[in-house]
Amino acid sequence: MQEKSKIKNFRDLEVWQLAMEIVTDSYKYTKSFSREEMYGLINQIRRAALSIASNIAVGSFYILLSARAPNWKRKLRLVCF
Repeated sequence: MQEKSKIKNFRDLEVWQLAMEIVTDSYKYTKSFSREEMYGLINQIRRAALSIASNIAVGSFYILLSARAPNWKRKLRLVCF
């Protein structure tokens, strides 16, 4: 397990790195599917795999942001509204 001080962004997280392996594997394995599945099952599998890594990245952003700026939600409301 990595020390907290070494984690600077989501790319440093082991779970994100594993999720990216899932993305790579999903592209590799779905390559052999039939062409009829291109816009059905293949697309769904690839989007689902990418969604895992994307959600980890977004979630880690909010965690890191709240650690650095505890009142970020209030500041965001002031900027957006």
